[in-house]
Amino acid sequence: MKRLIIVFISIGMILSCSVTPEIQKGDGAERFPGSSDLNRVDNSIADVAFANPSVDFSRYKSFVVTPLYLEVIALTTNNVNGKEMALWMLAEEEKSTFQKIFYSEIEKGIVKGGKYTMAVEIQDSPTLLLMCSVVAVFPDGVNLVGGVPVAGEKMHSKLEGVVTIVGALMDAHSKTVIARFVDSKLTRYKIDPANPKVSDIAMRDVFSSWANDLRIRIDQVHAR
Repeated sequence: MKRLIIVFISIGMILSCSVTPEIQKGDGAERFPGSSDLNRVDNSIADVAFANPSVDFSRYKSFVVTPLYLEVIALTTNNVNGKEMALWMLAEEEKSTFQKIFYSEIEKGIVKGGKYTMAVEIQDSPTLLLMCSVVAVFPDGVNLVGGVPVAGEKMHSKLEGVVTIVGALMDAHSKTVIARFVDSKLTRYKIDPANPKVSDIAMRDVFSSWANDLRIRIDQVHAR
């Protein structure tokens, strides 16, 4: 699990949101592993993102968000050998709480201003399915990238915690995945598996940040 996360994070770096993301095109485009139609997004708001350059994303103004997947979460722990990875086994109540917080924050980010809608069921109009999974939590802000820092890489060593998410956007009618992303977000609050109330605050902080990034990207697409 640790190796998988490091690979995901290492292949991307975040750049300023003021730079418009662009999907690579042509034969030289970097493609998502195992995919022939998802190309790397340069200047992505997320750590790393891939999208289908032939899709008109501005068609979509309706969104359906599936329940946040929380089955397997890697967690850093401290012991005599230093930092190691363990699995955070969430109780059903914790999963439900995190899912509700995630949905609430994403909904607020999408519907503010009334330009876009959230739906429980797939609409007749073009609709995007957003599917996300939390794959890792680093309560002590450990640097996910590792090695020698490179200009532009996010450093988390002095922060309370980091949460890593993977996600996909699917056309609701064709059931085709048209974008994928991996991103890690910092939280100003402590993440403590032994203290659910404290972790709830931290997760809301992280999910709110993702919702803001999602809305920024949606607005960028529709502004073109």
